[in-house]
Amino acid sequence: PVLFQHSLLESVQLSVFAKVPVDPVISIDALANSLMVRIALSALQFRVSALYNSYVGRPPPFSIIELDHSDSGREGCAVTTFSVTAEPECCDEAVRVGALEIRRLAAQGLSAAEMRRFLAALLADSEQLALQMDRVPSVDNLDFLMESDALGHSVMDQIQGNDALQLAARKVTLE
Repeated sequence: PVLFQHSLLESVQLSVFAKVPVDPVISIDALANSLMVRIALSALQFRVSALYNSYVGRPPPFSIIELDHSDSGREGCAVTTFSVTAEPECCDEAVRVGALEIRRLAAQGLSAAEMRRFLAALLADSEQLALQMDRVPSVDNLDFLMESDALGHSVMDQIQGNDALQLAARKVTLE
């Protein structure tokens, strides 16, 4: 493909989206699966950040590489997004590096240390949210309720959600 070029063009962003049906979170097993996806995405972001910092003495071919997967009430489906931001002359290399990291994660999986670190971080975030339950604005709770209902997810308050996440975490393994 040919990229539009202009002297004031500072960077290029390529975003690829894939839409798939929502996997409703209505059981502890479904919550464990959702938690594993979050752990994998966190690990990938950490790996990309480490990769960015590994380019010693030369600039990395990318500014940002992101992979996200989230349910979208507005779209009525789950959306996976792969985005790469890079200098125009490095765009091809940046996409190659991002795709390679995703393939590496798919082929090699997570290490035990990554699993422990990111699981602990997600559980700590959940616990903190549960402790701040009475500080969440009602409009945010209403938005969460409506989106969860539209997507077919079970709806719980923050304390119940944290308790369920703690149970789901016991089912998350490297296998």
